[in-house]
Amino acid sequence: MQGSSNIKYIVVDNEHLAIELLVVCPKELYSNLEVLGKYTQWNTALPALRTQECDLLFLDISMPGKSGMELHSLLPAIDCEVIFITTHSKYAFDAFKFSPSGYMLKPIEGKDLTLAVDKTIERVNYKRIAKNSAQSSSGTKIGIPNNKSIKYLKADEIIYLEAVNYCTKVVL
Repeated sequence: MQGSSNIKYIVVDNEHLAIELLVVCPKELYSNLEVLGKYTQWNTALPALRTQECDLLFLDISMPGKSGMELHSLLPAIDCEVIFITTHSKYAFDAFKFSPSGYMLKPIEGKDLTLAVDKTIERVNYKRIAKNSAQSSSGTKIGIPNNKSIKYLKADEIIYLEAVNYCTKVVL
C-alpha cells in the first residue's frame, strides 16, 4: 500500500546490519519512503528526533545505555508512528503501551516488514487526512435554525450537540 506523498522515516538500532536492512528493503518495496537519518546510539538519535519531523520511526528496543522504550519516553510529544524492533518477544507487552504501528522480531523477514510498513502508511495517511480536514473546516460555518432566524456558527466553535426533547442544544 502506498500513499500519495513521501513518508519520512528514521532508524535507531545499535546493529549496523539491521540499519542497512531497514534502509535498503523499504526503499526497494516502497517508492514513497525517504530516510531522514540512521542512528546506532540513543544519545545521538535523541536530538535528531526532537528536531526533525518524521512520519515513521524504526526503533530497536535493546540498545546499550537506554532501551528504545526509554528513548521513546524521553519524547512525549513525538507524533510519528513507531515500529519496534528487537530480538526478544518478551518486550511486546510493554511495547504496546506506546501504541506502535508494529513490533518485529529480528531477524526481520520481508513479510513482517511489509505488513508493518503497510499499516504505518495507512495510519500516516489517516493522520494527514484528519489534519487536512481539521484545517479546512476551521472556516466552515453551520446554519443553526432557531425560532426566528438562522444563526451561523463556525464549526470549530461547537463543542458538542445535545438532544433536548425535540430540539438540539448547541454547546459552544
